[in-house]
Amino acid sequence: MYICHIPETIAARRLLRSRVLELHALFSTIRDMPSQFVVLNIPLGNDYLDVLLARQNVLIAASMYHWPEAITVQSGLPWRDKLSGTSLNLSDGSTPLHRVAALRHALCTRLSESWQQHELEGRALERMIAAVVATPELHPDSQVQFDIDDHRQRLKLLGLNELPGLAAMA
Repeated sequence: MYICHIPETIAARRLLRSRVLELHALFSTIRDMPSQFVVLNIPLGNDYLDVLLARQNVLIAASMYHWPEAITVQSGLPWRDKLSGTSLNLSDGSTPLHRVAALRHALCTRLSESWQQHELEGRALERMIAAVVATPELHPDSQVQFDIDDHRQRLKLLGLNELPGLAAMA
C-alpha cells in the first residue's frame, strides 16, 4: 500500500488510517490473492480519489463512504438514506457515483499522458472500473437500481467486503 498524500487535519489522517487498516485486514485474509498494488488518497484537482487498486488485469478507482443504514439508489435520482430519507448527494448536488466517475476520468487523463507509448496500459485505462465503496459493507436492505448505461461505463456500488470479488471477476 502506498499513501499518495498525507491529509493535513487530524480527523482526515484518522480516517485515512482506518481505511488503510480496513483494506489491510480485508486483503490479508484472502488466500491465493494475486499480487496487487493499492494507492490511497490520490490528489486530482480539488478532490482526492480514496483508493486505486491495481492488479495484473484490472484497475479499480474507488471512493469510500460510511453508510451504516440502508440506502436507496436509483439512476437519475438523489441518493437517500432509506430510513430517514436524508440525501446522500454531495454538496454540489451530484451523486457519489458521479464523483467517482469524474475522479476516474481525471486519473485516466493524468495516467494516459505518461503512458502514451504503452498500448497495453492504455487499454487498461479504458477498462478501469469506478466504484463507490460502502464501508464496512453495503447494508443488506439497501435498494440499488442502476441503468444499463451505468454498467456499460463500468460504474459500481458495492460494500468493502465485496471489493476482492470485484477485483477477481474483472
